[in-house]
Amino acid sequence: MQKIQNTCLWAETLSEKPPGRNKRTEVEKAFVDRLRQSFIQFRERTSVLVDQIESSFEALTVHNMSHIDALWESASLLVGNSSNLNPAEAYVLGGAFLLHDAGLALTSYPSGLQQIESNPLWRDVVAQQFMRTNGRAMRPQEFDSLPAAIRESALEAFLRLNHAANAESLGTVGFSFPSEQTTLYLIDDSELRLAFGTLIGRIAYSH
Repeated sequence: MQKIQNTCLWAETLSEKPPGRNKRTEVEKAFVDRLRQSFIQFRERTSVLVDQIESSFEALTVHNMSHIDALWESASLLVGNSSNLNPAEAYVLGGAFLLHDAGLALTSYPSGLQQIESNPLWRDVVAQQFMRTNGRAMRPQEFDSLPAAIRESALEAFLRLNHAANAESLGTVGFSFPSEQTTLYLIDDSELRLAFGTLIGRIAYSH
């Protein structure tokens, strides 16, 4: 989080005391405080998903939270010291940074493998991996008894191909934890989730 807080983009938008500006009104301060606290929690919850990406891929460039935080530095270079973004826009942009890579994680699918295997893309990916390995098309009955190696390679390929589409839903989808009898959202603030969750997902998908 420190890397983000050191950027001029954060300083100009979501920091407690933006430099070079008139003092915020009490209403503005309360809203920015709400956005800031929501983003910090949003980032913490997303990091749980992002931390699982490495375990799903044997060979992948770095897609951890440090990589995502660095996008704030890149964005700051683009906008310069005098940002034209307001706090709400920075919140949406930062959320899109979080969700795009989070879509790579197996744990970003609330229903896990069942959700993946019910996706029409799954059978196409499996068939491609089977053809690549065996040099022939799959028979329908072979989908029910996949070799472990083909299932693993198909899962990795599916997560890669579908991660942007998956990211689109993560701003609004709930993750159920039966043991705790509760549903958690990456954006916990329900009003901010309703206002910005869909937009954040769409921008994450477009990247």
